[in-house]
Amino acid sequence: MNPDRVLCKLAARLLRYPDETWLGEMEAVRAALADLPRSREAEALSAFAARSDARGTGPLQEEYVRTFDFGGDTSLYLTAHTFGAEKDRAITPQRGVALTQLGEAYAAQGLDLLEGELPDFLPVILEFVAEAGCPPELGRYMAVLMKSADQLQAGLQKRGSAYAPVVSAARAALAEASRDKGEAR
Repeated sequence: MNPDRVLCKLAARLLRYPDETWLGEMEAVRAALADLPRSREAEALSAFAARSDARGTGPLQEEYVRTFDFGGDTSLYLTAHTFGAEKDRAITPQRGVALTQLGEAYAAQGLDLLEGELPDFLPVILEFVAEAGCPPELGRYMAVLMKSADQLQAGLQKRGSAYAPVVSAARAALAEASRDKGEAR
């Protein structure tokens, strides 16, 4: 697997909710990062993984919730940045269409979402690109997703969040990996 796709997979893991399973994966994440070619993105993810090791789940969970659940400008649901987060699809029908089409793109490549998981959740997008590259069904949304990732990153930087370098690295890896049209897995 190419290094950018590996970075997408590792960034996806780091951007998931930090529960006990997440903490248990950190050793494998650090080992995978150490095996990658040296890059700014790999270093940012390594620093975050090392920082997370020094803390228990309680502080990590509080930081995650405070960062991603209580700020519209720091939502991990990327289409919400572009189309709005309104639950009423009559107000923001574009987001509903985008979510449906993203879900269909994943299904066409054999990816099943977990119960209640939305297809615009950044860790889901990163996992998908890590596994499938960027097939045309996803490619049509890549500009919107990248713009939304930029908005997310700006919101995190404004807050001085420890997640800002992770999203920056994820965004860069996603941009590179999305050039891979999914020919080789």
